[in-house]
Amino acid sequence: MRKYLGNSLGMGLFILWAWGSLPSYARDPDAPIFDLKDSQPSSRNLKISQIRDGGENLNLPPGKPVLFITHATRFYDDRAAAKSGIDQAVSVFKTMNWPILYLNDPYMPSYAADGHPTADICSTGGEHQIPLKTGHIFIAGGFYDACAERTALEAVRSAFGNLRRGDSKTPPRVVLHYVVNAMYYWRKQPRAPLEKNAPQEALSHIESLGFVDRMSLAVGGKNLEIELFLENRYLKTIRRGSGPSPSVLVIRLTTSQSLKRNPLGYDDAFQDIVLMRGVVPADILEKSSAFHQARTWRK
Repeated sequence: MRKYLGNSLGMGLFILWAWGSLPSYARDPDAPIFDLKDSQPSSRNLKISQIRDGGENLNLPPGKPVLFITHATRFYDDRAAAKSGIDQAVSVFKTMNWPILYLNDPYMPSYAADGHPTADICSTGGEHQIPLKTGHIFIAGGFYDACAERTALEAVRSAFGNLRRGDSKTPPRVVLHYVVNAMYYWRKQPRAPLEKNAPQEALSHIESLGFVDRMSLAVGGKNLEIELFLENRYLKTIRRGSGPSPSVLVIRLTTSQSLKRNPLGYDDAFQDIVLMRGVVPADILEKSSAFHQARTWRK
């Protein structure tokens, strides 16, 4: 009997210790994710350098493309299927001196080769509060229809909100680039090469009614037009604005290989469309070799 009571007491104490070691959001699902009062690490794995307020005080340079890397970790991507694409995308953005934002669960180590992003933000579900003033948002890492989607929705909401409050009198236009080989996907069977299957999977998800509705709600307002591109090829308009001069969201599926060849990935045909609609700022166009070719061709 004494042995039984001793074992039971020991197990009870262990359970209490384990429960107390969990982060606040694991003990209580309704607890705030970013709790400044609880910012001290309770584990050796917790990064003290991580931004704990969702990034709401970040001051990113306006007009520059921004790369989000969500949950680049083997905890979610056990085969590291997205690692190569993530590392390539980060390398391109480093070369261009464009902002790179890591969104990481504080207890999950990152597998990204580059450990020095513009900012490392505590995010357990892809959420953030980063103020964006750019027309180009790149999404990599994360499950494309889960945490990566949440990252994208909040980024688009922020960009459209700030662009609408700016000085421009024209409706805002934002290009959302999905780097499909730098993301991971739900699969019950061993996954085939992402370069072959990811674009079709992402395309099917983006065309779904639920995604379009969620994106429309994130941007706000009914007068929003959503266009879909595969690399530089226009596919379709999946939502039309309800009035004249709608805001425009371009969803573009691309790969890290395309980013290496040309950071914004635009060829002459896509450049014509972009120039007519004024999506890309002039200073970014000047950096594009395709723009110089297009300009020469027009002469």
